[in-house]
Amino acid sequence: VPDPPTPSEPSGNCGGHGWHLAITKSDGCSDGEDYVEGWLYSNIMDRFFHASPELCCEVMFPNQDCKIYDSACGGSAPGATPVPDPPTPSSSNSALDFYEDFEARDISSTQFTTSDLPWTIDDEFSSTGAKSIKNALTKRGQSSKLILAMDYPTDGVLLFDMRHDIFMPWAKLDVTRDGVKHMHFQGHDGPAKWEEHKIPVTQGFNEIIWDVSTIDALIPPNPKGASTVWIDDVRYFGTRTLDFDDDEFDKDLVSFSGLGRWSIDDSLSGPKTGLAAHSPKGLLPGESSTLIIKWTSPSGGPISCDIHLGMGKVSFFIDSQLEYIEDRPGKRTQKIDASVGPGEHILSWKYEPPPMTNMPMSMVWVDNVVLV
Repeated sequence: VPDPPTPSEPSGNCGGHGWHLAITKSDGCSDGEDYVEGWLYSNIMDRFFHASPELCCEVMFPNQDCKIYDSACGGSAPGATPVPDPPTPSSSNSALDFYEDFEARDISSTQFTTSDLPWTIDDEFSSTGAKSIKNALTKRGQSSKLILAMDYPTDGVLLFDMRHDIFMPWAKLDVTRDGVKHMHFQGHDGPAKWEEHKIPVTQGFNEIIWDVSTIDALIPPNPKGASTVWIDDVRYFGTRTLDFDDDEFDKDLVSFSGLGRWSIDDSLSGPKTGLAAHSPKGLLPGESSTLIIKWTSPSGGPISCDIHLGMGKVSFFIDSQLEYIEDRPGKRTQKIDASVGPGEHILSWKYEPPPMTNMPMSMVWVDNVVLV
């Protein structure tokens, strides 16, 4: 039977949100300021902050020893008003607001499971906070899988921070969704570093697997790299996609400025993926036309769109800030990724025709606008 929570010396720092995992110690609970800012998101505060040190220890260190780091601030419950949500969303255990930073001691405290050789949470590296989760080292023919199987209320995207130091043939990483491979890693340039990745999810049940494995064949000695993958800050964003395949603009979202009105059709050359919006035909040098989408994002997050320029110039703005510009033909379809904070936003695509009149393909096409 584990010893009862052990009090320690007051820390003297007042967090004011309740009792939480003591990040700087990782062996107990505190009511001080040693917490991760991401825990303050209003819809997950009650997951990380507790009314008493005993409850914190019970949740964060079940059946384990747990120290209490008293800040001498009175240890009030998390009844303090949560801070406003930061620009990135967060989560509870539901997919609706899913966010996992692996600051708990054990994977059983998360929505994740592991199979074959287990993944474990430790403090060797982290993207934010003090901890992340990493695979077990694999040998010939072995595999170490991290699994996230959940129901999602809408189509969306799952973002995660990843640091990997794997090289073939000693190790490789495959990321799959429902058995379909979405990412493959078998080496990297330069030192290992944290990078953000994303994988689309569809409404309903999705099973995502991070599979680190070693091929079942003779491999050279003295492996390169640590053969390890670290994952941190996994979060879900529900999205809405404007693909224009219904052949009409949503009047509540879309408007226009400049000359002419944009159209929707399948005139974009190349492989057909449905309909796309495009700028007006017949614009003269010096004229312009802009497609505008105005919407409110409840939590912020990643957005994206596809842009295909024929001839002329296109400028893409987010809240009047230039995000992308192109005036060179022949670039094919470009996928633009960006992010926004919570609140009202305006996306605009401004098209300007080439300096010579009657040039073929004097338009820009916009498609697959993903909003959060």
